[in-house]
Amino acid sequence: MWHRGRPDHLARHPVHLTFRARKGLASLRSPRLFAVVLEIITGVAQRPDCRIVQFSVQDDHLHLIVEADDAGAVSSGARGFAIRVARAVNRILGRSGPVWDSGITGATSRPRPRRGGRSSMSWRTG
Repeated sequence: MWHRGRPDHLARHPVHLTFRARKGLASLRSPRLFAVVLEIITGVAQRPDCRIVQFSVQDDHLHLIVEADDAGAVSSGARGFAIRVARAVNRILGRSGPVWDSGITGATSRPRPRRGGRSSMSWRTG
């Protein structure tokens, strides 16, 4: 039996992307790697079709909240970001090969219905 596909992306709904690094790499929060990751996030954050509005850098993975015009913009923005970070990490560490453990995982973050007069989800974009 086939599973249901993801719903169509709507520009008004942010997308949560996760990039998990391979085991054995230096921490993404180390001063050398964090500086280059932050530089790339800052550069990519202002793409007109796919904007990074929040991020979290962990030891072995990254979380991004992006707003995009359509699903194609999410896909191309995520791929471009992953490639830029992987090349920079490999350059700094003097290595080659894959940086990311698996494909990029993403989920549309749609606000849930209000209950008890309080919103269960909020996004700060500025």
